[in-house]
Amino acid sequence: MVDPVIAEDGYTYERVVISRWISKSLVSPMTGKLLSKKELRSNIVIRNQVRRVFSSSSSSTTTTNKHLRRRRSVRTSKRKRKNEGDEERRTRDVRQRLLEERFDNDETKVPRSFLCPLTSKLFVDPVVADNGLSYEKSALMRISKKSNGSEKNNTGNLLWPNKLLMSQIRNYRLTE
Repeated sequence: MVDPVIAEDGYTYERVVISRWISKSLVSPMTGKLLSKKELRSNIVIRNQVRRVFSSSSSSTTTTNKHLRRRRSVRTSKRKRKNEGDEERRTRDVRQRLLEERFDNDETKVPRSFLCPLTSKLFVDPVVADNGLSYEKSALMRISKKSNGSEKNNTGNLLWPNKLLMSQIRNYRLTE
């Protein structure tokens, strides 16, 4: 994933793919519900997770990548057939690496991206603000109520749920 974004439905997509989808249909590909806006927000938490995973794995696989590049020209058609299965394996591997990425937080080990930057606690209901960052909904609501008394953040737009992050945290809790 190069440029993960969140649509109004709360799901994370690759920007190019979902932009193409929205240009043809305003129906969410995940929920089937109508999207009221064509607006997309960067999902910075997920983008940083993906960058960390690939930057840590890229240094150990440089020689492997050179070898694969040489073989690509010879086995292009074979790779195209295997590509669908490889993509699923890569996605599963990325998810596993993200779950394994941990750091010390007090006495427990929790992935840094699973903590709200405002409360420093594990997310319960992560939402994405206009700036693309995820926050705990209740923490943002407390701040927002002081300023304008609604479910809107400081710039006036509704908060969107970060369903991918919620799913990762759910998986994390199951493995603990």
